[in-house]
Amino acid sequence: MSKTLCLHPISTLIVYSMFIKEFSSLVLNLWKIKFSGWLLHFRLLFILTFCLSTGLFAQPVTSEKAREIAGDTLNLPDTAKNDLLLDLFDNDTIEVQFAYYKNLQLILPFDDSLISPQLRQIDVARQFSPNLFSLGNTGSPSISPLIKPEQRDVFDMGIHAFDAYSFTFDNFKFYKPQTPYTHVRYGTSTGIRDDNVFAGTLSRTFAKNLTVNVDYKRFNQVGEFNHDRSRNTNFAVGFEKSHWKNRFKTHLIYTYNQYLREENGGIQSDANLLLNNNVQSSRLSTPIFTELAGSKLKSWGVLLNSDLALFKGGDSLSRLSSDKGLHLGYEISYKKDDGLYYDTQINSSIDSAYYRNLNTDSRGIRNSYYHNNFKNTVYLSAIGKENSSSGQADYLKAGLSYERHLLKYQPTDSSFSVLKLIADGQWDLPGIAGISASGYYVLNSLTPIYNIEGRASGKINKILDAEVWLNVRNLPPGFLYQHLNLNSVKVYNTNGDNIFTTYFGGKVFIPFINLGVSLHQNIITNYTYFDNNYKMQQVGGATSITGVQAKYDLKLGVFHLDNDVLWQATTTTQVRIPTWATTHAVYLEAKFFKKKLLINAGVDVRYLSAFDRQGYSPVILNFYNADGANSSSMFTYDAFISYKIRLLRGFVRVDNINNIYDKKAQYQIDRYPIDKFAIKFGFDWIFNN
Repeated sequence: MSKTLCLHPISTLIVYSMFIKEFSSLVLNLWKIKFSGWLLHFRLLFILTFCLSTGLFAQPVTSEKAREIAGDTLNLPDTAKNDLLLDLFDNDTIEVQFAYYKNLQLILPFDDSLISPQLRQIDVARQFSPNLFSLGNTGSPSISPLIKPEQRDVFDMGIHAFDAYSFTFDNFKFYKPQTPYTHVRYGTSTGIRDDNVFAGTLSRTFAKNLTVNVDYKRFNQVGEFNHDRSRNTNFAVGFEKSHWKNRFKTHLIYTYNQYLREENGGIQSDANLLLNNNVQSSRLSTPIFTELAGSKLKSWGVLLNSDLALFKGGDSLSRLSSDKGLHLGYEISYKKDDGLYYDTQINSSIDSAYYRNLNTDSRGIRNSYYHNNFKNTVYLSAIGKENSSSGQADYLKAGLSYERHLLKYQPTDSSFSVLKLIADGQWDLPGIAGISASGYYVLNSLTPIYNIEGRASGKINKILDAEVWLNVRNLPPGFLYQHLNLNSVKVYNTNGDNIFTTYFGGKVFIPFINLGVSLHQNIITNYTYFDNNYKMQQVGGATSITGVQAKYDLKLGVFHLDNDVLWQATTTTQVRIPTWATTHAVYLEAKFFKKKLLINAGVDVRYLSAFDRQGYSPVILNFYNADGANSSSMFTYDAFISYKIRLLRGFVRVDNINNIYDKKAQYQIDRYPIDKFAIKFGFDWIFNN
């Protein structure tokens, strides 16, 4: 046995002891409500790095032929060598399941068998369907052209520009691997952009039913324009522990998100981009609005959930979060978030115009806030037996949640409480549909505040997969929509009306022709937005937004054509969305080396119809409706080659090859041109050991 393999049990023991130490430390600090966020982040990041390296160098050899490859193969004939090489590239898949903390009863599969379109995208904004609009930088503020209710709670700061990148309690994944699971992703690009994207996932189950899940993401980019650097750090760790023959379970989650940006305010004009008809070399010389401005957003939180089976319906261990029966649960959490925008020098007419005559002085401009939230939740849940058809269990949960908020927004501080009734449930009607519903209602509010949503899915005549949904909510606008303080001076203080939203729709999918069609209808009373002066406005009455999205994948032998088409219409011009947003992938896909190597190569095409664009203001950390920001229709073309060898997947792509012949700058967000021509590559590697 090799020395590397011999070290693996020792390293596992060390990691185990470190995780136990971290687990104990987290619990103790939780009760004290005194956390050193940066120290914990550093320690757990070290653990992640250590475990990743362990997974890299301790992979077991699973075939006799592969063992021969590791030895002396010089005397083997060429045909034998080729056979052994092919065996190393054997099609390997893993069976990994996971559940989001938001719904631990819903077990989802992880599929690594295909080369997905998301794999070949470094920019997270392009991994969504439809693609998000961003400021051009990887990891920069983004917004979806598809208007649907945001994931938010009762009190909301009103900052959602970084939601696509953040780890939260609700979206944290608890993996349920049969073996230790490590997943590494990396991407980079050529040129002045200096894109670097790294992500890692680790899941291991230790003795005494302790499972540890770690997620880490890092985005770092210099940018194409002056003063355009951005850096995102996202980290999360979760512990899952069973006690007393699976009757008592605990979940502990820690999340950390930080966004650092040099803010240049966008470009003043794209005239310089067309200098000498060369969009490639003139971006660094293009005038920008701010050269000494920046923003910093940071949030972290910790959550502890304890679930006790009061009465069990059986003694067998379940792969679900809990066995059937009646359960008593308690959840305690603490979240802290703060934000800062600063510009240390305001001394020109350009800056004055950019800041819209807001509060500025010789020292510049500053907007900062601090918010923390302490929450206690107690609930009862009834869990039924696992359904043989869906593999999920019926359950019903109801309880009370108490939140205490502290908000510091210079020059004032405030604190308030929220008491709400919560409910959540899931039912399976065999042969008909699966139904889920959740919601909350605030008990200590003078005006009704609630959020109720439901979903049903099933098969129609065994040939159609169908789903319908409904979301009804009545919530106040985000805090920063209603309040703006700059340099410790109140700029405006507005009490906006509650936003009443009815969002409903449905979709059908026909598997044998790979066609999916969805219809959504969004009716919003008091639609809320920022105007060109960075102030909140509300559209009186009801605003209707109708959308149809179709996905169709055509396969003819090795030829593939994947299509994603979105059409939208709205009753008010204040909703800034394109009528059409489409993505298309045309590629050839084939297997080589006795079907051990999978390769696809082709072109990605994106189209946006003409629409009035939004702008982005880091002063208010939000998007706004920019005046005169009209755009023409936009086409972009990317070429790519992707491959899969066992559990290793990778890609090489050329973005925006249309820049080779079309030098005109293109925009999704006002003043922020999209990427130029660039070569990008990366890999995605799973270690299942």
